Amino acid sequence: MPSEIKSYRDLIVWQKSMDLVVASYEVAKKIPHQEIYGLIAQIQSAAVSIPATSPRGMAESIREIISITSRWLAARSSNSKLTS
Repeated sequence: MPSEIKSYRDLIVWQKSMDLVVASYEVAKKIPHQEIYGLIAQIQSAAVSIPATSPRGMAESIREIISITSRWLAARSSNSKLTS
């Protein structure tokens, strides 16, 4: 059974994307100097955006689940009052 997720740092997608960030910086070191301002910046920016947006996606998913559950419970409560 998977362990409980207490933080975005527990998400496998965040952990793997941080590995990608480290790898992208290693690759960037090997790119020719004349590409420093173009290609390197794009590689690093793309890699960093993944772990940066993962927690936001997790929070949005949790909010959506809470919203759906709340609506379902409210509808169920209304239905039970009508049948009582």
